[in-house]
Amino acid sequence: MDPEEKIILAFVFKRSGKTELKASEIYLTLSLELGWFSSQQAHQFVEQAVKRDFLSEKKSMLLPTFDVNTVIIPIGFKPAKQTNIETTNSEKATLVDSSSVLEHIIDVIYRKTGQEKNSIHKKILDKQNEKNIFSEVAALLIAKEHCIDVKEFYDAVEKHFFNKK
Repeated sequence: MDPEEKIILAFVFKRSGKTELKASEIYLTLSLELGWFSSQQAHQFVEQAVKRDFLSEKKSMLLPTFDVNTVIIPIGFKPAKQTNIETTNSEKATLVDSSSVLEHIIDVIYRKTGQEKNSIHKKILDKQNEKNIFSEVAALLIAKEHCIDVKEFYDAVEKHFFNKK
């Protein structure tokens, strides 16, 4: 893992104030809270960190295998766009599709309710944490709570999850 990836992990753990986090807490922070990655990219980042032994798993919790307190995080740090997330060409297409599906659902909720997009993102994150589900599914549930017909997105969301496996 290159230094930037260590900085990203250290940032997330230091920000949380915890020594261990659920995988979902890490990728939700990276995607929805910080907006550094799409949901799919954040999942891949966490998977790679585990695969490369920068995170270890203990009773469904992830712990860094390095001392996060020794990692210096530059002021105003944001990861570079080229952060090494290994993807195949088909996965890259899925990343764009997944991100755009979520953003389209958010746009529909925004247009139908007039709520600010930041507020919608927050509700999606809360629903995700509450039900331990993916952001796209949480967005569909939020839309349904507002009686918004989002059937047009079911196939795209389903396709996204079956392509992930």
